[in-house]
Amino acid sequence: MSKVVHIAAIEAPSQPLPTEGGATHDYTTPEFRAVTTANGRKGIRLERAFWHALSAIADRMQIKRSNLISDVLAEAGNDDNATSVLRSYAVHTIETELSTMRQQSELAFALPMMMQAPVPSFAIDRSKRLIRVNPEFTRFLRGVLTQLGDADRSAVALNLDRPVTDIFEELGHSGQSCECLVNIAVGSRFRQIRARLIAVPPHAPTALVGYVINH
Repeated sequence: MSKVVHIAAIEAPSQPLPTEGGATHDYTTPEFRAVTTANGRKGIRLERAFWHALSAIADRMQIKRSNLISDVLAEAGNDDNATSVLRSYAVHTIETELSTMRQQSELAFALPMMMQAPVPSFAIDRSKRLIRVNPEFTRFLRGVLTQLGDADRSAVALNLDRPVTDIFEELGHSGQSCECLVNIAVGSRFRQIRARLIAVPPHAPTALVGYVINH
């Protein structure tokens, strides 16, 4: 059984940075810069797109671009192919950030949809925390607590009949949904329900949304 006992707010998706100065740049034009490496000063020629990308990454890390470049090249351990190292680093970092933003956007879209569902619904994260319930679930829970003879919501736990990590892995691979038995428990007393779970986003999910289908 995997208990879910904590409620936490979901973070809003990060906002994309505005285009610098609103100007249109020729990002394919190569530019030469002298940078500091572990072996001293070195001249590097990169397209403007990569200089701008490295600047944006450094700004988000709150460090100077020169320090970022020095750190990246030092970690790579070889100055001979510095242009390739920096291009690869910039592309990989931006790809990772875009993937994170996409997941957050999909989650931020799915949860408001869940809130409007006409059936009791809830969302849990990979840490087994209950991060959101809709009004229907709140009303349903009040009735369950009355039946169980305890009105203290803080004592409630949701026990799934399968490990949460296994469900994340299954739905993350299949992109499908699954049914799961859930016990709403207060101490030794519980009420069993059945829920259909979906993963959000469908692949590499960060949350499971459950719709109560039998209570």
